[in-house]
Amino acid sequence: MINKDDKDDATHYGWNRADEELKSIGSMHSAPLIPALTPTPYEPLQATTLPTNIPKDHKGRPLILSPQHCAQVKKYADMYNVSDVLSWVKQNCHFAQMFVPEATCEEVNILVASCYTNHYLQ
Repeated sequence: MINKDDKDDATHYGWNRADEELKSIGSMHSAPLIPALTPTPYEPLQATTLPTNIPKDHKGRPLILSPQHCAQVKKYADMYNVSDVLSWVKQNCHFAQMFVPEATCEEVNILVASCYTNHYLQ
């Protein structure tokens, strides 16, 4: 049973109880659950080339962090009040390796240093 207050609230918010009725699946009278999607313009990613002097790991992968990963390094450094990230990573390599488990300590140091070399961090 709908009381007067429920009816007023329902009308106030722009819907009515009939809108809440369940429609059978495939009913011609129900509105689509998902609105039609309109395609958005596609922009291909720009290919970037790395300088040839970038150090590589034992699998040949470049030891350079992306701006997004450097931002994460800064976020964690700020969160834990680490002012000298490079020294902290050198002194706490095994902890830092949790984020890049395949990297050696030397590779972790190079990865973090790349954030400063490429001016993603200052």
